[in-house]
Amino acid sequence: MLNKNNKANLMFIIMACMNSIIAYAGAPVNELNLLSIDFNDKLPGSFIGEGGAELGEPVNLSSLTGEIIEDTLDENYLLVENNSGNTSGHSLQWAFLNNQEITEGAVTFTFEFTPSALERYSISVRENDGAANAFLSLAYTSSGTFSGTDAAGVISMTNNNFAAGETQNIVITFDMDAGTSELIINGDIVFTGRKHGITDRGVGRLLTGYRSSNNSAPFKLDNMSVVAQDQLSLVLDADFEDKVLGQPIGSGGANVGEPESIPIEITTEVIEQSVDNKALLLEKLGTSARVLTWGVINDIEFTSGKIKIKMDLEFDALDQYSITFGKIGSSGNNYTSVNFTVDGRIGITDSDGFAGSVGLYQANQVYQLSLILDMDAGLYNVLFDGIILLENRPHEFNNENGTALLQTGFQSTALINSSFVVDNLQIRANLTDEVFSNGFE
Repeated sequence: MLNKNNKANLMFIIMACMNSIIAYAGAPVNELNLLSIDFNDKLPGSFIGEGGAELGEPVNLSSLTGEIIEDTLDENYLLVENNSGNTSGHSLQWAFLNNQEITEGAVTFTFEFTPSALERYSISVRENDGAANAFLSLAYTSSGTFSGTDAAGVISMTNNNFAAGETQNIVITFDMDAGTSELIINGDIVFTGRKHGITDRGVGRLLTGYRSSNNSAPFKLDNMSVVAQDQLSLVLDADFEDKVLGQPIGSGGANVGEPESIPIEITTEVIEQSVDNKALLLEKLGTSARVLTWGVINDIEFTSGKIKIKMDLEFDALDQYSITFGKIGSSGNNYTSVNFTVDGRIGITDSDGFAGSVGLYQANQVYQLSLILDMDAGLYNVLFDGIILLENRPHEFNNENGTALLQTGFQSTALINSSFVVDNLQIRANLTDEVFSNGFE
């Protein structure tokens, strides 16, 4: 018979496999249980080890001890103590199943923390394999309050008191796409919508322990859970790793990770951009504006929910390039166009006109371009290497016809033989009940 942790691990493996392929049966929400520990499968009086999430244990005890205590019949909790004789900072480090680090979607931490005294405790969230990136740090004090910081600095808080012997039901949520965090304790909002300031790493580890100069007062942990939820399903995935090196790409569509159409004035070649990393090189031959057109699986038209487009770009020179996202069958009606100019500027235009010159780029440097559209709110955001170029800009389109058409290519003023590289092209979107009711299978 499977115990709770084995069940959680099995469920993780099953869900990871489901998410590694493009599958659209069932609910539109993709949910990963990254950590699920209630200590009820442990022997009361035993001490926890460093077996990781698969065994319901931390990966690092950091000189602390954790004893399994039976609270009531078949209900245990973990009692954590600093018996090292060293009052410097120590923390149990809790990693996720398969040592994952989450960079997209929403990640929610829930757990019960019960302090035994007004003590210098510490709770924090970091990346998977280090402690350089402070998504959140909570510092408890002997005066019965706690404060918070992250990579962006000091966090303004309310409801930040605690009492000895009183359990804190802690809920920490990170919106990885928006780069924000939220903390709720016992149903009270401590802060929300906080920009944590980290763009190049994801959350991957929870630390629970003590600050320096502590008095070694124990604390309890119970019902620990970390769930990643990404409501956006993959509807285009083109990383070119399955393509033949040195050959042009086909136009088989999203089902095979290819564009739907390639004009004769553009040549394509699968190249090795770096070691064991293939990418697609585009070169313009004619004098007119020319683009590759990309669709999504089954030509879905999205009229609601969110759409996220992401790709890596490297330009061989400063020239006139364009990335456009618009309606199916309506090349003149675009939600937004990101235009790269010969003077190294990035400009954005949309259905409402010119949105502004919003950034700079250089040749021979890999950038990540992200576009996030909210079809319900009628807004979109543009990010370039994690930096917001345009935020909550109205796209001024109604939702009658939907959208899912991406174009990557060259403006008419681009020089002949202009070229650039595109890689890791993905489109994610909500697969809502409306999509299924329109015959998607």
